[in-house]
Amino acid sequence: MRKIISFFIVLVLFITITSVSVGAISINQTPYTTYTYSYANQDEQLSTQSYIASKVLYGEDLGTVALKNPKDIFISDVNNCYYISDTGNDRILTVGFNNILINELKVFNNNGNEDMFSEPSGIYADKSGYLFIADSGNNRLLKFDKEYNLIREYKKPDSTLFGEDVPFKPISVAVADEGNIYIICEGVYQGIVEIDEQGEFVGFIGANKTSPTLWDRFWLSVSTKQQRDNMQSFTPVTFTGIDLDEMNFLLATAQLENNQGNSGVKRINLGGNDVIRTNSKIPMTGDLRNYNSGSITGRSSFNDVCYISDGVFAVVDITRSRIFFYSEDGDLLFAFGSSGSQVGNMMSPSGIDSNGLSIYIVDSTANQIVIFEPTVYCRTMFNAIKNYREGHYELSDKYFNQLLKQNSNCELAYIGMGKAQLRKNEYKSAMQSFKLANNKEYYSSALKGYRKSILEKIFIPTFISVVVISVFLIIRVLTKKEKKIEDKGKNIPLLEDIEHGFYLILHPFKGYGDIKYEGAGSLTAGAVFFLLY
Repeated sequence: MRKIISFFIVLVLFITITSVSVGAISINQTPYTTYTYSYANQDEQLSTQSYIASKVLYGEDLGTVALKNPKDIFISDVNNCYYISDTGNDRILTVGFNNILINELKVFNNNGNEDMFSEPSGIYADKSGYLFIADSGNNRLLKFDKEYNLIREYKKPDSTLFGEDVPFKPISVAVADEGNIYIICEGVYQGIVEIDEQGEFVGFIGANKTSPTLWDRFWLSVSTKQQRDNMQSFTPVTFTGIDLDEMNFLLATAQLENNQGNSGVKRINLGGNDVIRTNSKIPMTGDLRNYNSGSITGRSSFNDVCYISDGVFAVVDITRSRIFFYSEDGDLLFAFGSSGSQVGNMMSPSGIDSNGLSIYIVDSTANQIVIFEPTVYCRTMFNAIKNYREGHYELSDKYFNQLLKQNSNCELAYIGMGKAQLRKNEYKSAMQSFKLANNKEYYSSALKGYRKSILEKIFIPTFISVVVISVFLIIRVLTKKEKKIEDKGKNIPLLEDIEHGFYLILHPFKGYGDIKYEGAGSLTAGAVFFLLY
């Protein structure tokens, strides 16, 4: 009897321990992989996990009714909250960082009249706490104060430069520190609409042009009018999402269907020029392979962008529900995400923003908010990038080495180490780092610097030696000549003229006086000093 009881106790303990172990494993697992691409052949390369979904929030979790087709999310450090554009419910939600609803904005006073939203989409809060809402269904942009009082209503700009036939249906908005407002409008191909605080039209910026290939141009030239009408248009595609970085430059995402060669992200400076730095090996287009394999086909389609910190920004791909992180140099840090209903997966990521390194994504199909938290690996990468940007190369090298311990396939770590070594003129070490990173472009730069340093080490001492020897031989020849002339009763004191040159350095006023009034010095002595120089 005692043996039977002991057996059952051991069996229960075994089942309990096994269940706890299995549960622990399942909690730490994610339904998606984290990856990047190799510089050697652009093959997909598995990476250490960078983000874990910590929370999935529905309307009921926030203390309100279910979300319906939410389109955008914005995190405001000034107002200490985040905003959700609940498009299908025609409302704007204000939520605290404890994920509890603070306010629901649905009906508001507009010059004494009750007013409502119609399909609100893009949302943005400026540095003063003013809230800007793209009221798409009503073809207007609205500005509210912190108490949700309507301050201004922006409608279609009254300007001939805007164009009478150009529609004004705002879908995304961003506001610069100086007050200018940038708006993405549906159906507008001229670029991003820029207006000032009073609503005056400033212009279109960042026009997203497409270029037909030579083959396309050939077919256009030989096709009939009907065939040309049936061909895919080369009209510039519209932007989909915008944000501002630390320099108040615009980050904007755009569709790539009509122009597969361009980057899917633009960085537009104050002059309206795209200054994004792209990578020739790994372009900023999301997934590079397997467009037409699996259950989901087609290229990545960037739907929104958010600036995080230290030159790093993230974009959401609505095609495969993935998030791509890029550096300001165009390097892909990592990508993760997948379509599905499992925790951590998304159906249609429509908006993204960051709270520190935490990422908030709104899913318009699953009607949820997914919050991703960074792992130790992710924090290490951001520390490495931050210290490199700030010139702390020794410290950045330490973090890059930590990355390699956490992920031996991290080519970006070798690139970061190589860049820091380049900054310190350690060209040979940089060449080795870039070689390990399979990056030929950076390797060539390091090799160029290494060759230059070798030439400087060899050429300069050699040149000085040649000059010294030449001067010595010239003086020797001229001295012998002087001696012969002196034997004939003539006097050309070359050595005295050279001595006068040194005297001139110590006593410039007297020296120049001797030259002017007593004829001191000579052209020959001047030539000697010129060679020495």
